[in-house]
Amino acid sequence: MAMPKISDILKDIKGLDQDILVDGTNTDIEFIPTGSINVDSLYGGVAILGRISQLVSMESGGKTTLALQTIVQALHRYPDKKVLFIDAEHALDLNYLDAISQRFTRKPYPRDRVVILKPNTGEQAETAMKALLDKLPNQWSLIVIDSVATLLPEEMITQVSDGQKAQHATFWNKYIQTIKDYASNQNIAVLLINQFRHKLIGMNPMDKYRIGSNSGIAVGDNKYNNDKHATGGNAIRYALSISFVTDFSKTIQQDVEDITGTLIKKKVANVFSLRCIKSKVAPPNRQIKFAISLDPNIAGIIDIYDAVDILLKTGYIERTGSFFSIPGHKNKINGKNNLYKLLNQDSKLRNSVLKKYAEVLKGDN
Repeated sequence: MAMPKISDILKDIKGLDQDILVDGTNTDIEFIPTGSINVDSLYGGVAILGRISQLVSMESGGKTTLALQTIVQALHRYPDKKVLFIDAEHALDLNYLDAISQRFTRKPYPRDRVVILKPNTGEQAETAMKALLDKLPNQWSLIVIDSVATLLPEEMITQVSDGQKAQHATFWNKYIQTIKDYASNQNIAVLLINQFRHKLIGMNPMDKYRIGSNSGIAVGDNKYNNDKHATGGNAIRYALSISFVTDFSKTIQQDVEDITGTLIKKKVANVFSLRCIKSKVAPPNRQIKFAISLDPNIAGIIDIYDAVDILLKTGYIERTGSFFSIPGHKNKINGKNNLYKLLNQDSKLRNSVLKKYAEVLKGDN
């Protein structure tokens, strides 16, 4: 007696979706890059087609810049598809997005392919998103939600109650299932931007054993025993294929002359760490650092600072006292500040350094 096919068995079950069975032929994991050599060396980007990813940190952690660079690369890589940005914070800077696009693709971002929603409630965001994805199926490469913490259900906005955190988690428990289905069925990368929340859990000495227990992330312990965890409830964590934490590390300063000729310290970039805390697609717990420019003429992430540090260790850039020498530049450069200045001004030399830097990160040095 011939054995029935598994697909035929499932087909006969009433009310069962016919696409429940996966054939296993398409196992590729495709990240959308950010355009940063350093960030993309970690896994290939921070967003994955067909899956949900998350960037989480305290405020000013570099999350939006990572998201905007992912948008620019998605528009460039998938020219026939659109990007949906759900701006729950009502704070998106389109000039910054345009400056990043100009820097990485040498042209402004295509206005007709970036759809920006500014919902007042979570229900508005869900309804509008479903309408767009249903009426324009398979025309989207990326959805960015900024942010989970500010996308609130209407009940939380109109009422004040002790159960607001539960209301927020309940809304996201439902919404994340909707997002997951669309991401999987239409092969859309979904990138959630989220924030940590501090919860005052009292001054009981035993509370210290509960610090960070929900997040799996070590946090500081002060007299109030702050418990730091991401908003939106547990359902979001379960739906994620990959999750990153960003943290401010330091500020890079350079010596510049003011109008009087006096040397002053000028902040040129902020450095952040990017750490993978969960991954279903690659080994987790990997970490890199990246720098975001504070120069109004250079938008987004700049790799040159990390490149110099790495290439000094490999010997590609040589240092003798305060002098530096680079292949392709005949004169020695006095001081690290002048080295950075030269690399930012000389595009040919900068590109050769970044090319070598990319080879080192790939292990081809």
